[in-house]
Amino acid sequence: MNYLPSDKKLVIAGRTLYRDNIRYLGYSATSISFYFKGNKVYADFYSDPEKHESFEKAWFAILVNDSENMYIRRSLDKNKEKIKIFDIADFSDSDKNPDGTFKLTILKLTEPEYGVCGVGEITVEDGEIVEPKVDNKKIKLQVIGDSISCGYGNEGNATDMVHDTANQNATRAYSYLLSKDLDADLEIVAWNGKGVISAYIGAGPDIVDKADDSWLVTMLYEYTDAGTSKNYFGESQENWEKWDHSNFEPDIIVMLLGTNDSTYARDIPERHEEFKNAYVNFLKRVHTLHPQAKIVCTLGVMDPRLNETVEAAVNEFSKEFSDTAYYQFLEQHDENIDGTGTFYHPNTKTHERIEKVLKEKIDSIMN
Repeated sequence: MNYLPSDKKLVIAGRTLYRDNIRYLGYSATSISFYFKGNKVYADFYSDPEKHESFEKAWFAILVNDSENMYIRRSLDKNKEKIKIFDIADFSDSDKNPDGTFKLTILKLTEPEYGVCGVGEITVEDGEIVEPKVDNKKIKLQVIGDSISCGYGNEGNATDMVHDTANQNATRAYSYLLSKDLDADLEIVAWNGKGVISAYIGAGPDIVDKADDSWLVTMLYEYTDAGTSKNYFGESQENWEKWDHSNFEPDIIVMLLGTNDSTYARDIPERHEEFKNAYVNFLKRVHTLHPQAKIVCTLGVMDPRLNETVEAAVNEFSKEFSDTAYYQFLEQHDENIDGTGTFYHPNTKTHERIEKVLKEKIDSIMN
């Protein structure tokens, strides 16, 4: 049996573009899940490896029955490829669900800046996809951030001279871990190197001392998948698909923003004030869209220079909207204790620590 990735029996997680019978998994941890009976499953995958370096390919995983162990983990090396994503020969009857089904999840491991991951027709050999089971999660969690929330380089190390997407694993990022710990549906809107008023502009005496505001998280938040729209389809901004925020109504929103802005703001008071004002405005925008959600604003694991400014922004916002936004300090990661990932980003050990801190904070808010 053949199925398009628009079939109502498939469960889509995260913001995805659907074009010409292809479902594009853009953001980290976006996924397609379904229950089925059958012997083998194939899926048509679409990507754009010729647009990227060999170390910038899109990577995906196949999870079976929500196992933490990946059944398949691989990159997309061709523009179009039919890939076998399940073979019953690799499993026993005891691996089946009580009703004889398997649950299969196609999950994007990498972030939207790099290779695209499109999923087309899904074929179940000697079987069929069945109606999805009701999987009532306790809450809905939205994460808004940058490279840290994407899991950038979390399986790499400090000696890596380039960021290889093979070392980026969304399932070991704090954002995904937190969703599992909270038993939450997850939506991630995060892009490495981007911020509230400026993207990362570098460090040292040779930097161009000017904000890079061409591609900000506050803008990305308004679209389904600006990266795929622009970089894959070549569309101008007026044609990008606007995101319908009612599609996902979070109970908790985590905002980890400011790390990249700090390369521009540094210790310059007027730039801190500019960042604070923009952060407050973004908080108001998010609150207007999701008035029922509690918002946890956090920062510090990589660069502490805007910590107090984020806290000040939360305090200012709270004067008008009480009991809505909360600040959570994150200790700067200690490379001597935890080690480090690519380009001094948090590795999986630090992501686990971040997750525990945020889980405790959220529990105190919700309870």
